[in-house]
Amino acid sequence: MAIDLGIIGLVGSAIKLSWSVYDKGFTKDKSSPQRYIEFGDALHGLHSNLNTIETVVKTAKSSLASDGIGSFGASAYDVSSLTEIIGNFRLTLEECRDFLNDETKFRQKEGFVTNILYNINVDPQVVQLTERLAFHSTKIALILDTFHIHLHSQLRDLHKEQHQDTAEVLQELKHLLIYGRENSSEIVPLQIERDVTVPSELTEKFAEELRKRATTVTDDAGGDASQLSVQDGVEAFLIHFKDISQASDSMAYLRLMKSIWIMDRVRESNAWHKLQRTNPGGLYDRCVREMDRRLRTECSRVAASRLPRPQLSMVLQLPEEAFLIWPKLRSTASLSSPSHLGVLLDIPVYPDVKSHTLRIVRNIDGTLGFEDTMVNTSRSSGVFAHDRVVQRLNIDLRNAHLVPIYAMPSTISENQPSLTMKVQSSRDGINGVAPEFKKKSDLLKLQHLITGYRCVKQRSHIKIKSLTCGQDYPHISTKSRTWPRRQSSSIIEIGNLQLWQKVAYEKCENRAARDADQDSRTSGASSPYPSSSHLSIGAASIMSSMSAAHTQQISLGCSRTAIELTQPEPPLLVLFLKHPDTGQLSFLVIELDERTRIEPNSCDCRSTQRTCPVSVLERSGTPLLARRYYARNGLNSWNLAAIGEHWSRTESEAVHVRDMFWLRISFPNEDERRKFNENVADLVRMFTARMDDYRKDLKAVRGTHIITQAA
Repeated sequence: MAIDLGIIGLVGSAIKLSWSVYDKGFTKDKSSPQRYIEFGDALHGLHSNLNTIETVVKTAKSSLASDGIGSFGASAYDVSSLTEIIGNFRLTLEECRDFLNDETKFRQKEGFVTNILYNINVDPQVVQLTERLAFHSTKIALILDTFHIHLHSQLRDLHKEQHQDTAEVLQELKHLLIYGRENSSEIVPLQIERDVTVPSELTEKFAEELRKRATTVTDDAGGDASQLSVQDGVEAFLIHFKDISQASDSMAYLRLMKSIWIMDRVRESNAWHKLQRTNPGGLYDRCVREMDRRLRTECSRVAASRLPRPQLSMVLQLPEEAFLIWPKLRSTASLSSPSHLGVLLDIPVYPDVKSHTLRIVRNIDGTLGFEDTMVNTSRSSGVFAHDRVVQRLNIDLRNAHLVPIYAMPSTISENQPSLTMKVQSSRDGINGVAPEFKKKSDLLKLQHLITGYRCVKQRSHIKIKSLTCGQDYPHISTKSRTWPRRQSSSIIEIGNLQLWQKVAYEKCENRAARDADQDSRTSGASSPYPSSSHLSIGAASIMSSMSAAHTQQISLGCSRTAIELTQPEPPLLVLFLKHPDTGQLSFLVIELDERTRIEPNSCDCRSTQRTCPVSVLERSGTPLLARRYYARNGLNSWNLAAIGEHWSRTESEAVHVRDMFWLRISFPNEDERRKFNENVADLVRMFTARMDDYRKDLKAVRGTHIITQAA
């Protein structure tokens, strides 16, 4: 009997998938509690090492003052040099703090589902932070003994090390005197004798890597970029020397060769000779000499070992990545790519648009991930270093708070607010970002993403007049008591306005799809759901004559299909308002349905010859479909997200305005009024056409399965 290879492949894929699920969900080593323990151990290890350094430094400072060792060890306690050698552990700890404060990353419950989600979304970041913590601890352990003698005021060991350094300095001085006596035009640097040397073939490869790095240094960095600085040399040496093992494999041998070559380049550099003149006996001086002594000890061990060394021909066949002096940094994007479904927004923001960006992604769980990234550039030893600080925030749109600082109502003579918008994950505002945008179009994209509505037109510096009755306007408060102010029949407020349309953000990014959605009736529109292989010809023919703006075909299972109709939503007139006397902030939202229009004969003008800056909005003798959103606790409670599609009407505390038969809007000039009237007329006309199509399509599907849904 022949075996179907397709079945074998399917079974193999199923076995591979089941093993992957078991490995990520049930393996104890990859469970989230086990990973949390490893992460905590690495964090605690760095904490202990830093505490040790702090304790012994404080102890030794008082001892040195009393013992009077002299200027030899005075600069050995330079904290800035110590930080450069250990690395920017403060940045690592800050990222750990932000990571641990994100409640969505660390869940209290356990189980295989939690483990799978953890291994996909969280584990790559945990592994990266754990490795960085361990690397800081390793560097501390390597250099701790170098200055531990000074810090503990162990004078006997200090004098011994002073004698060693003095002997090396005397040897260097003797070397200089000999060459000076011979009147040599060029003094050859003193060669350090080691029991193991670097072959010329490897020297060429390492030198080529240094030349490649030199091309990345800008011309204004200063100094000779082709030379290895002391700081970069110490960093590179520690990377390779810490991984040298007792085994005689090719990679261990190559790491030893790199360590020797790096140490030679450091001691031949101009930066090292300058350090000998300006800061002899300093921390860098002592650290390099101590590392060189350990390197000579390792070379002697390898030379005395009976284990065979790897053949040079085999080492030269290793991949090019193996010869890198500085390992390539892993991209943050590659670590975070499995944790989101796509980048929605990536734009530069102030204070520095060249180094400050705001990136928003859609997470797997439906939330939005905010990444506020700032790149800080520092210069040391002629080399520019870049520290990348990322503030991450996950926001559930059902609880998001959006404070439109840019739309604060003001008069024309007042200073206009900056293009700033505050986004918070909750009402309390503990977690949030407040970016300042370069362009208003970028700001409106973020607003569209949070609310689900696209701003199509906007007007500034308006004044509105509305009826007081039915709006539940907040009471006026004083220091002594609170009482309802004696209300007049109308309210006058200042502010700005925007016209909104409900359009999916992803559709808006594609202009062709947006135009088709707004203005045309497409036939045979593709559904976002997978089509069934059992579609009836009748259903397909009905769909071909319908508008794709509000219809889609869905499967009910068992070879049955249905057509889902979504009633179009009317566009919105959103007014950002402020009471000029009390400072009360609010939003007034009016639905521009089929009956809403601008009434040209309701303004205060008594002469047709006079230009009029006033528009009056009415609804054919019936109340406007209006609702109010009051900021009852100041600016931070002025939540624009409450108007959006993700907030329910009950949670948003919206006030349904009763008996608002008209709304009077005054513009700065007649031209602004005319443009506004045209915009409102176009939106109402477009919505009326959509409603006609919706009713026509609703009739056409009678006799089929109908699912109606109000938008």
